Amino acid sequence: MTTEVPAGERGGDAVTLALRDVTKTFPGQVAVNRVDLDLRPGQIHGLVGQNGCGKSTLIKIMAGFHAPDPGAGAWFDGEPFELGSASAAEQAGMRFIHQDLGLVPTLNTVDNLALGHGYESRRFVRLGGEARRARALLAEFGFEFDVGIPMAQLTPVQRTGVAIARAMSEQHGRRLRVLVLDEPTASFDSADVAQLFAVLRHASSRGVAILYVSHRLDEILEITHETTVLRDGRLISTVPTEELSHESLIELILGQAPEPHSGGAHVHSSEVRLSVEHLRGGPVRDVSFVVHAGEIVGLAGIVGSGRDLVPYLVGGAQRPSGGSVLVDGEPVARLTPRGALRRGLVFVPGDRQGKSAIASLAVRENLTLPRLPTRGPARWLGVRHERREASTWLERFDVRPRQPDRPLATLSGGNQQKVVLARAMRCDPRVLVIDEPVHGVDVGAKRAIYELLREATRQGVGALLASGDVDDLAAVCDRVVVLRDGIVVAELHGRDNTVDRITRETLARQNEAT
Repeated sequence: MTTEVPAGERGGDAVTLALRDVTKTFPGQVAVNRVDLDLRPGQIHGLVGQNGCGKSTLIKIMAGFHAPDPGAGAWFDGEPFELGSASAAEQAGMRFIHQDLGLVPTLNTVDNLALGHGYESRRFVRLGGEARRARALLAEFGFEFDVGIPMAQLTPVQRTGVAIARAMSEQHGRRLRVLVLDEPTASFDSADVAQLFAVLRHASSRGVAILYVSHRLDEILEITHETTVLRDGRLISTVPTEELSHESLIELILGQAPEPHSGGAHVHSSEVRLSVEHLRGGPVRDVSFVVHAGEIVGLAGIVGSGRDLVPYLVGGAQRPSGGSVLVDGEPVARLTPRGALRRGLVFVPGDRQGKSAIASLAVRENLTLPRLPTRGPARWLGVRHERREASTWLERFDVRPRQPDRPLATLSGGNQQKVVLARAMRCDPRVLVIDEPVHGVDVGAKRAIYELLREATRQGVGALLASGDVDDLAAVCDRVVVLRDGIVVAELHGRDNTVDRITRETLARQNEAT
């Protein structure tokens, strides 16, 4: 284990938090491999890398959610620090703001600010005084809004402001020393980003050390003082941000210069299964594309680009504000999950536990839930018939164990996802829209799931696959549609459909030619 206390090498500055030789191994994977990191008071430090590079694991180690492997060293203000301890992180004044923010949407700002450390009032809660203090705290960061309305009614940047204000307020006598933000601008527009940056600069001026994690490289180049790049769990470089350009940062992330643009013919069926025309809603500003019979089309884009919302708009799970969706040339008049299903469009959400399956129900119940009536005059599905039909699908999709009455929660993640796909195919789809199809599954299950998806397209299904895994998109998809800032900026196929090209297009500036 490293025992020497690190010094501030660059200009002799002090180091608030120093990490050395941080490694984290999971079964079959080294997620973080001997990473060093220095966070300095009053500086904003960027952390970048492709999905799966180890950023999230490193943050979870800092927060105490994961313990590092033996041999890691950590110091806070030059004193040994217990890395991997949530209580040690809290007592040191470290705060973490994730994408979900940790706010309760039904509570107002006053109550959310009190979460974790209580109200300021002594003995009795005086709502008037609490509201005045909340307004004063938010005003310090440039926010002015009604602190009495539920959090769900605030804008994304206002909710983020509440989370930052809560982190900045003194808790149990401990002031904020380190602030970690993970993709904070995912749903922001440019004005919101500018307001957040003003808040972060104000926090850094008070001596807070900030770690800023983002896929948006323009933000990294604008707001940070230093930038650390991770690749495959390893530290690639820590560089003063002023020495970086957009292209050089992409090269560090990829490990090589981005591939030049190249042409390539794409052969597909002339039969269009899915047409999306000028789709709008939330951050999705204007999206159009088609999916042909027998084709897998990928959706790529960083968090907040609209990539993660388009499947929900197309599948009817979220109401669009404009545009149309057509299946086999016919518009889906009522764009709801039921209306889409009637037209032969089946949507599989990416959140298996929360949205695409009911873990407490039996496997057979999950399989048959969207379409209970059987073919023929019967309008109900008996248990024995359901069990027989489920067994057929379990065998076809190689779900193990093949026990229809077993609770879905007792299956592995890969087998749960096979059940979800089997359920989708049982609905006889013409179009299959699937978000993050292999999230949380092992390598073997991933291969099997993608082969099942390819088998569906061989039967004439058109598949739309949204994923943040660029490697999977390049390997599995016939074409990849890239979204950036709510619009389609590139359509890649043939020799253009490579990991480097997809990454280049997702990270490029909005005003670049595509």
